[in-house]
Amino acid sequence: MIATLSPASHLFDLDFLDAESFREARACMNDCAEVKAGSLEFYEELFTAKKAVDNAFDCYVDLLDDFRRASDEQLKSLCQDRLGLATALRGLRRELDQLAERKQNIE
Repeated sequence: MIATLSPASHLFDLDFLDAESFREARACMNDCAEVKAGSLEFYEELFTAKKAVDNAFDCYVDLLDDFRRASDEQLKSLCQDRLGLATALRGLRRELDQLAERKQNIE
């Protein structure tokens, strides 16, 4: 779970996109970008990167679901973090699309 509602403070403890899933997605994207397009390793890295990016998006969806239990005050304080996270995820998706284009240009 990315954000949890703390009963003691009633504030979200936001771990910016479950940092582990975001770092994994970034690492997979970097690995894919470093391999020769069209090689078997490239296809394997692209598949792994897609799964990692999908996982990061799943974590974001979980975060949004957790926000449904937040108060208006909590939501206002977390709005910037959520926007930053959404922007970072869109960037990952664009990079993944660019890597997939490399695959299509080879075929």
